[in-house]
Amino acid sequence: MDTFPKCSVCQQQFTLKGPAPYLLPCLHAVCETCVASAAGGVISCSTCQREVNLTDIRLQKDAVRQKEIFHLTVKHRPTELLCTNDDDGNQAVCWCQECEEFLCEYCQNMHSSFKLTRNHLLQNFTDMEPTTSNIPTFCGIHKYDPIYLFDKSCKKLICARCRIEDHADHEVVELDVVADTVTKQLDHHKRELSKLEDRQQSHMQSIRQGSEFTDRTHNTLNESIGHTFQSLRSQLDQREKELLIDLESQTKETKATLRAHRTALTLLRLKHMSYLQLSSTPTACQH
Repeated sequence: MDTFPKCSVCQQQFTLKGPAPYLLPCLHAVCETCVASAAGGVISCSTCQREVNLTDIRLQKDAVRQKEIFHLTVKHRPTELLCTNDDDGNQAVCWCQECEEFLCEYCQNMHSSFKLTRNHLLQNFTDMEPTTSNIPTFCGIHKYDPIYLFDKSCKKLICARCRIEDHADHEVVELDVVADTVTKQLDHHKRELSKLEDRQQSHMQSIRQGSEFTDRTHNTLNESIGHTFQSLRSQLDQREKELLIDLESQTKETKATLRAHRTALTLLRLKHMSYLQLSSTPTACQH
């Protein structure tokens, strides 16, 4: 695994100084640049063709791949590791976990001499070179006997002489059998994780569909309510005009009738007064 991992969107290799890797729900990695520039907040993984809506989930940094990139850089690109303590451009020789800085040989000596930093854990790059295997070939007790057995009771690797001497009453199996069992267990866990991932993706798809349906229903109801009240307002305005016209017409008719009654009453009164005057005035014959 000497190849630097790539972003599952832009296919660019991750580097120690480049954009940080983020972990997708499908367990593939995407760079920080693609996360920030995702169109519409949706990322499509080119490895498995699954889409991730960033509004539904918050991605976390891929710590495992960051460590992998770090170790690959130490192994294959050590010249890229420069001292970050003084930024003097010197080649870094170690990494301080507490300060999270690369240190050159001079800064490493100064780091170890200061009281505040002398207890910091420094990782020398020469000690971080990955090996082909961490499994010993020969027994630690019987140096010339190869290891090919596994003691299930003691949980340790042993040779044939250990099996006869100190592990005679223990349950012992060959190392290949243990490796095969562990491989099957890992394959089983991998399948279970794949099923869990598929269920998660199905649930997320269902949630997205439900959210989209809710948005469509909201927009439909919003438009319907707007059209309904607009129609009601139009009908009310029309009815208001009709009622005002009817009121105006009735008011004119009523006023005209009242004026006619008043005129008739005035004429009647004048006639009555004239009659009274005629009745009270002596005639010429009476004189």
